[in-house]
Amino acid sequence: MRRLKRILSLLAVSMMGALAACQANAPSNTSNSILMEVSENGLFEVMAELNGEGPYRLVVDTGSELSAIDKRVVSGTDLPVTQDAFSVFGLFSIHNVAGSHDGRVRAGGFESSGKLLVLNMAQQGTSISPDGILGLDALMSNRETHRYIIMDFSAPRLTARPVLEHRMRREITNWTDIETPNPDFPSFLIFDVTIGGVRGKAILDSGLTYSVMNQHFADALEARSRASFMDLVDVNGEVIAPVAIPSKPITAMGLNWDRTRLLVHDAEAFTPLGLDGEPAILMGADLISNILIVVDTRRNHIAALPGPGSGGAVTMRLEYSAGRLN
Repeated sequence: MRRLKRILSLLAVSMMGALAACQANAPSNTSNSILMEVSENGLFEVMAELNGEGPYRLVVDTGSELSAIDKRVVSGTDLPVTQDAFSVFGLFSIHNVAGSHDGRVRAGGFESSGKLLVLNMAQQGTSISPDGILGLDALMSNRETHRYIIMDFSAPRLTARPVLEHRMRREITNWTDIETPNPDFPSFLIFDVTIGGVRGKAILDSGLTYSVMNQHFADALEARSRASFMDLVDVNGEVIAPVAIPSKPITAMGLNWDRTRLLVHDAEAFTPLGLDGEPAILMGADLISNILIVVDTRRNHIAALPGPGSGGAVTMRLEYSAGRLN
């Protein structure tokens, strides 16, 4: 149980920037492709610079609108920090946190907007403690100059491309609309999902070790709850024990997953995104770890391809996966 608490400590910072506005600036001429590493807890990390210094190890978090840095890193820099600078919407609570308007993190050609959250990312003495988070402000910073953002969690690699090869673009037929239930938060990657035959909405959240659905989804599935087999730890140290339900087949972005463990908790992150009144799920690393995701930033579409070794029925052929896009 203690290890599982540590594994899920990063649930606290997922979705954390939902109440902070961001502007994506195009990066300077640097590489638009960067390798990710899979951490001990199954999340994806890149090496990055903070204001030209580093390198620092950041978690790739598609569930955070803003990037963040750990306060222990900030203490060793001259980064100006303003207390109570940002309102942060975490999984379980709303509070103000310290931040900086002058901090920029860069990983390859991906660069944050300049607004940077400062958090205590070490939870309960765990040794699994990244230096920060690479959020959507950085991940989508290429959208003005590069149409496709490719998140290859099977390679793993992040890439920004102006166009895809003609053949590949023709082969991707499973484009799904990216939706914006609340126009105040347009950056999040939200799309249709079907679980056990019930339709709902999914939020792509690579900063989660395990996916978490809300109670509306569990009720619609008429699933009998099981005792919780793990605890989730919030950024302020609060421990939440979600219930678990039997696994169900999942379909999203044109791909199918036969089985996956499902946790249920009414995370407050669903509320500002306009998803608290309908079935919704935060789709974490357990579901996306072996696939490749392409975001078309011009048409506001998203698609997925199975990576090598991916299990379950899929709608795309394996020959058009990972290596073809990088």
